[in-house]
Amino acid sequence: MIAPSAALRRVPVTIVCGLHGSGKTTVLQQLLAEYRGGALAFIVVQPTSFNFDANLIRGLSGALDRKDDAIYEVREDEEEGYWPDEVMRLVDECAAANRYDHLFIELSGSCCVTAAVDAIDSLHNVVCVIDALELLQEVLGKTPDGTISASADEASMIALQKIDLLNPSELKKCREYLQTLRSDALLIDSHFGEIPPEHLMQELILPEPPQARELVTSTVAQVFSARRPFHPQRFHDLCFGDWPDIWRVKGFFWLATRMDIVGGFSLTNTSCSSGPGGHWWAAVPRDHWPKGKDLLARIEASWREPYGDRRQELVLLGEPAALDRISRELNECLLTDSEIELGPSAWEKLPDPFPSWTEPA
Repeated sequence: MIAPSAALRRVPVTIVCGLHGSGKTTVLQQLLAEYRGGALAFIVVQPTSFNFDANLIRGLSGALDRKDDAIYEVREDEEEGYWPDEVMRLVDECAAANRYDHLFIELSGSCCVTAAVDAIDSLHNVVCVIDALELLQEVLGKTPDGTISASADEASMIALQKIDLLNPSELKKCREYLQTLRSDALLIDSHFGEIPPEHLMQELILPEPPQARELVTSTVAQVFSARRPFHPQRFHDLCFGDWPDIWRVKGFFWLATRMDIVGGFSLTNTSCSSGPGGHWWAAVPRDHWPKGKDLLARIEASWREPYGDRRQELVLLGEPAALDRISRELNECLLTDSEIELGPSAWEKLPDPFPSWTEPA
């Protein structure tokens, strides 16, 4: 058992938890966009070395010119019971800095929330983000194992996300179901992650958790990386086909027909989406690059000639055999050696069924 951190008494802490794809990072992105106070600190715990969620938060903080925010990446360690010692070192460091209005810890879907609550001596809030559409399947008895509702066992606040996908009757059933199971938790609706910052930061009395239910899963994580572009037609066909035993995909991609703009991709059990995610730094004049040393170092670390930072980085969560299969299929979507030799001017003429992207400012 990790010793509780007394230093946390000097900084308010909110844990944000929920299953993979529930919308945790979206909630924190909306928080950053709306918060008008001082510096915030974020610790993002992920099962892979490539921490896409931390990069999203870091990128938005930089775009909003929030120079004093701190974003830390931690890889969860199965041998440490899904609660890395590194997290406690970082929260003590944030507390000792004495300059953050609030500290948020985003846990991955496989991280043990109970261990986090036990380890942290003082918490303001434990927010569990739940996908309303997936919860509805549990309410209707289509997923009888209770995995969705069990993710909220430690919650002092439950944020029901993606409510626009349910009709009023379905939403009412979900609310009543959660209120029956977690009557002591504050239940709020969230549309595209919009939760007022004061709600996320408020101090709530943590309810006594019900008898623990063991969540058994064979889900593992894997990162697909590549330094050549996707053929748009082949990648489109894969994206919007079947993904059996793949629970979550999140990251960015490079299309051969779109050399300037980063593609963002997200897949959950209930939805699949893609769209523009900013410009590749290779497409941005150097005099427009950020001046901060940390961000410049990250750009340089991701740089490979001749195409700069353009690349594929997709985090995959699913059954081990399914991950091997989908990795092979993703490799088949990359341009072949003969297609690479044709060069970018020829790539522009490849069939591209993706919708037109409005270039980000």
